[in-house]
Formats: sequence, C-alpha cells, structure tokens
Amino acid sequence: MERLLLGTLLSLATTACASTPPPPPPPPPPHTELFEALPRGTTASCGLLPKLLELPFRPTDPILDPVYRLLRDQKDKVRDCLQDSITSTTPMPDPRHMVKADDFTVGDLAYMLLVDYYGIPFAELWPSDARADYEKRGAVAYSTWIRKPGNRNYLQRRVRAWFESGGQYRSGGDP
Repeated sequence: MERLLLGTLLSLATTACASTPPPPPPPPPPHTELFEALPRGTTASCGLLPKLLELPFRPTDPILDPVYRLLRDQKDKVRDCLQDSITSTTPMPDPRHMVKADDFTVGDLAYMLLVDYYGIPFAELWPSDARADYEKRGAVAYSTWIRKPGNRNYLQRRVRAWFESGGQYRSGGDP
C-alpha cells in the first residue's frame, strides 16, 4: 500500500512539474534597442551619453547600465569622441549615486567616463587654484570651476595633452 501511495504521489508530482510552463525571459536592459543597431566604435556611440542612467558607485559594483557597459567595452574606440564631448553643455540627468547636480551636462559625463576608464586623477589636470579648492570642497569644486567660461575648453586641451603624453602629463601650466 505504501509503495502504491508513494508511486501515485511521485506520478502526480512529475505531471505537475511537467505541465508548469517555464518563467518568461527577463526583459532586455533599458536602451538595448538604441545601441544594438549602432556601428560599434564610432562617434555615434557618444550620442548615447544622454541615455546613460547610472554610473557604478564603486569599481567593484556590478555594471547595470547597458550604455555604460557599451562605452566601457569600446573605450579605446570612443576615446576621441569622449574628449570632443567634454565641451558639451547639453543638459542631462545626473547618473551618479551620491551627489546629484541639477546642472549636470554631457560634458561632465564625458570627463567622468575618461577619468573612470583611463585612471586620470580627477583633479590633476585642473589649474592649481581649482585643485586647491577641490582639496577643500571635493566634487563641488568641479561644478564651480567647470561652469566658468573657457574652463571646458581648458580641460579638453589638458585631457588631450594627457593622452598625447601617454598619461604622463602632469599638473602645471596650460598645454
């Protein structure tokens, strides 16, 4: 009797499991359709900067944003367009976790991605007075300094010089 009951229960369990449909696949990450059709490694990829919604907080954090992942995976191919974008004042939502700026721009993101992808010390290429302010006030100093006329062009020249020197260009005078 026990064997018959056990056999019946196993048969019912197998039938129930076999008839349960598998769960649906997870939805694709946001913006997948935007970059699937883009030619890889072209300046078209920098057109996606305003679509980047989330920067990883720490280097060990999982990369959830597909635009960040695409640009990071193509970093050597999009490096020039990221440098070109430093001067952009096109507004966009701030993708950082902690500090949220109401006046965040595509140029700010381009600079932050270059810092992240290539290890440029964040304030090293700034003029000495802005670096000193950064030591006192942190990231707020960047927002204050970069909004002044001409400073985006200055930073762009300094970043280009840093790459041209193989990352050895140090703080000091204007390139």
